[in-house]
Formats: sequence, structure tokens, C-alpha cells
Amino acid sequence: MKYKTFRALVLGVAGIGVAIGLWQCGQNMSCGSKGDTPAPTGFANVKTVMGSDHPEYLRHLLGTPANTEKLKDALGPKGPKVNVYAEAGIWKRAKVDLDRDEKWDEKWTFTDGRIEQQIAPDDDENYTQTQQFTAGEAAVPTVDTAAPEPTPAVEPATAMRPVDAAMDEALGRPVVDKIKDASKGHPFKINLYSDSGNRWDRAKVDLDRDEKWDEKWTFEADGSTERQVAPADDDVYTELWIREGSGWRQVK
Repeated sequence: MKYKTFRALVLGVAGIGVAIGLWQCGQNMSCGSKGDTPAPTGFANVKTVMGSDHPEYLRHLLGTPANTEKLKDALGPKGPKVNVYAEAGIWKRAKVDLDRDEKWDEKWTFTDGRIEQQIAPDDDENYTQTQQFTAGEAAVPTVDTAAPEPTPAVEPATAMRPVDAAMDEALGRPVVDKIKDASKGHPFKINLYSDSGNRWDRAKVDLDRDEKWDEKWTFEADGSTERQVAPADDDVYTELWIREGSGWRQVK
């Protein structure tokens, strides 16, 4: 067989193989590309979730393992503002501002495999509608539009402590990246931190100045304050308290 004839046969077979491979790739989309978006952990149906609105995103995210303490504006600036918060290593809570007017229209909470969505239909942070469903389920349950029973006032579990008063005083100082030992002269030590650069975002408290942080405080943009506590003075934070007025209410 002549060399030219042999080369023509080889090139022809190779071309047919490439064409078949490209046809199969187009049929089953198995070839992929370097620009494919990686699947977020905990999502049951990634293609559906990534292209959907915030309810489906939160139904699949809440209750799954978290690798950070907070996701701020998780879905980006073009849609509703969604902040997600982690507790004990899982995504536990979320807040949603549908029209970005600095008022939270929805509050989401994951508890014991169930998710509760609280809705303020008048955009006034008065949450009169709720719906509950299993984490990850796609079906939207019926909204309970009945007027809720009046919630009795909850008295703070504890009164204000000297360290609380000192913290309030320290928070009045001009915002910088960090203030170390903002409570000099007291038996406790307070460090203040600003991550955003325009307000105090968090603080750490060493109640007995033994170089172990007994408490970690978080100051949310909506004015709420959370306090994580290590009751054994071992940097293991097993308690969670919420600031209510001049006192605290334990939620964990």
C-alpha cells in the first residue's frame, strides 16, 4: 500500500472518531467546561437552586454544615438582600430584605429539622404571617394568615452587669480597626473590633484577665446584640444570649 493512501485512511478514521465523540458530548453534556460552577455543599438539586429565588435557596441551605459564621448579601446585590447566620456549625438563621430598604421583610429559623419563615407583609418588621416546612423540601406550604396571639412580654433573664455598662460606654468611642483593653481599670478586659470600618462589629471579653476569652459579642447592623459564653472559662462557647433592653435572655 502506498504511503499517501495509508495516511489518508488513518486521518479519515481519526476524523470519524472525533466527530462521534463531539456528537456524544452534545447529547449527554458530559464534557463539562472549566467555567462550570461548583456545587454548593448541602444542595439537593443544584441546577434548580442556583437559578431560583431566595426561598428555595434558604430551604436547601438552612440546617446544612457551615464553614463560616455569616453570609452577608449571599445572593448578590441585584436581588433581595439575604443574610445567613451560623450557630454551632450549621446554618441556623436568615434575614431577608426584599426591597433593600434596611427593613427585614422575612426571618427564617431552622430548628430540629424544620424551617420556620416569618413574614412582615406590610414591610414594617411586624411578622404576622408564618409558614413551616421540612428543610430541603421544594413545596411551599399554606401561609397562615390568621392574626397571631399577642406575645407576652419577656422579662430579661438577667439584669445589666458592670461589664455590660462598660461595654456600652466603650461602644461610644470613635470607630477604628481595633481597641485593645477598652476597659482599663476594671477587673475584666474588653477588646473591640470593626470589620466593616464604619461601626463596631464585634467584641471579646475576658472576665478575669486570665488570657482566655469568656465571651464573644456580635453587634448586628439591625441593632441586635448576641453574646456567646464559655461558662467553663475554656474558650468553648456553649451558651448563647440575646440582648433585650438592659438585660439578657438565654436562647441556648
